[in-house]
Amino acid sequence: MDRFWASGRKQSSMEKWNIRLSLQLPKSP
Repeated sequence: MDRFWASGRKQSSMEKWNIRLSLQLPKSP
């Protein structure tokens, strides 16, 4: 997962959060 985010660092913060939320929605604890 770290590598995935490391690659996303190039993307804008907004996009990064958007993807993070999308991944967390279905993976909510």
